Amino acid sequence: MYGDTAVLDRHFGAMTRWMEFLERANPDYLRARELGNSYNDWLAPGDDDTPAELLATAYWAHDAALMAQIADATGRAGEAAGYRALAGKLRLSFVNAFVAADGQVTSGTQTAYVLALHMNLVPDDLRSAAADRLVAAIRAAGWHLTTGFAGVGYLLPVLSSTGHTAAAYRLLEQDTMPSWRYMTSHGATTIWERWDGWTAEHGFASPEMNSFNHYSLGSVGEWLYRFLLGIDQEPGTAGFGRLLLRPHPGGSVDWARGSYQSVRGRIRSGWRRDHGRFTYWAELPPNITATVRIASDQPAEVRDAAGNPPSAIASFPGADGVKEAVFEVGSGTHEFSGPALTYAEED
Repeated sequence: MYGDTAVLDRHFGAMTRWMEFLERANPDYLRARELGNSYNDWLAPGDDDTPAELLATAYWAHDAALMAQIADATGRAGEAAGYRALAGKLRLSFVNAFVAADGQVTSGTQTAYVLALHMNLVPDDLRSAAADRLVAAIRAAGWHLTTGFAGVGYLLPVLSSTGHTAAAYRLLEQDTMPSWRYMTSHGATTIWERWDGWTAEHGFASPEMNSFNHYSLGSVGEWLYRFLLGIDQEPGTAGFGRLLLRPHPGGSVDWARGSYQSVRGRIRSGWRRDHGRFTYWAELPPNITATVRIASDQPAEVRDAAGNPPSAIASFPGADGVKEAVFEVGSGTHEFSGPALTYAEED
């Protein structure tokens, strides 16, 4: 996040010992042993049917991929190659155990699909089918989420990364239980530990475990910054010197604005949809460059404040078949305007 590798160097030995412990306990590369206190998808609403072995193996594979990146970032080429090989073994074991030839993931829970997609554990030719099945699972739940602590933070990012931003907005705007807006519509100013921390039918949940200011379900905030506002880093970079500004407008939201206090200074971002037009603006601190990507029904018609056309037209990952206008900018204030994007509604 900050481009500071000192913390990685300091803890590399401990992380390596953890990975060695997992491999000794699970030589078949499916994590079914030494699970400890396996809370699984903790506090998922209703029955949590995500298999513990699926969730644990997914996170182990994710850990291995992260360790390869950490080793690369800290100059450990040999360890990086070893962890990439381990990640490949874990991905193959996960696919063989949990992913069917039609893209179905064992148990069919939203969390099972979310983890498999986010952690790159679905074969490339099945990603679209698996993402469609995730949306089908959300639709079957009456356009409600069914994710707990382990899955909720990745749910909306996965939807927006696989062409289903419209479904992400349906979840964001849902106001019946379980949902974020159920909390806020009943007076919450912070996100609760439990989806049922308070309900109109039953009042307060047990005070023994019922925080009203909790990160886990509040991890939706990452999507609000990275996707709704569009403030992100270019893949493969750190330290906020090279930004990716790609807003994902949608739902009934007509405007948004916000800021992020990065290690290089405050990054401001905002947008508005009005009468078929979309306007986006960003204010960047010194010593930053950014790629700005504006999704539009007519991306070639998008212009910057000086009237310049985009430098390129590319595919927009937030919705199938949609294109985006691409601009390169530096520090300062920038504005872009053009025909708005019209999403196909998820039915």
